[in-house]
Amino acid sequence: MNKKRKKMVLIIGTIAAIVLIIALAPVFIFMYRMGTPWQGIRRTETDFLRNKERIIIVRDYLIISDYESITICPTREPGTMFVGLEHGHLQISNPEVVEAVASLFNNGYQVIRKSANAVILQRWSGFDAGRGVVYSIDGQTPGESALSFLTRIEPLSIEGWYYYEDDFNEWRRR
Repeated sequence: MNKKRKKMVLIIGTIAAIVLIIALAPVFIFMYRMGTPWQGIRRTETDFLRNKERIIIVRDYLIISDYESITICPTREPGTMFVGLEHGHLQISNPEVVEAVASLFNNGYQVIRKSANAVILQRWSGFDAGRGVVYSIDGQTPGESALSFLTRIEPLSIEGWYYYEDDFNEWRRR
C-alpha cells in the first residue's frame, strides 16, 4: 500500500509539474523577449544584408508614396498601410511590395514606417525601447524628428542606412 501511494504521489507531482511548465512558458518567453535586446549592431547588419533586396523594394515604394507619414504593421489584412487619421488604412497597390512586406514580417520585422526624412524598419521592441535599421531619404543622419527617443544611431556599411536604438527611459534621463 505504501508503494502504491508513493507511486500515485509521484505521478500526480509529475503531471502538475508538466502543466505548470506549459502554463508558465509563455510568461517566461515574454519576459525574455521584453527584457533583453534582440540584437546589436553586428547582428542587425547581418540580418539587414540577408533581407536587403526585400527591404529595398519596400523602401523605394515608401519613398515615392504621396504620403508623408506611413505605418505598416502586421495585421489581419495583409497589404494594408496606415497613412494617418485623414486617410486611414489603404491597400498597398504593388503586389511585389505586399510580398516583400509579408516576408519581412515573417523574418521578425515588427513595424515598417516612413516618417519625416526616414524609412524605419523596427526589428526589436520592448516596453519603452526599439532597435532596427533606418534609411535617410535626404542624406542627413536621421534624428528625433523621425525617431522619437533616439539614443543611438550608427551608420551601416551600406550608404544611407543606419542602425538605431530608441529608449524612452534613457532618453528621459538625459
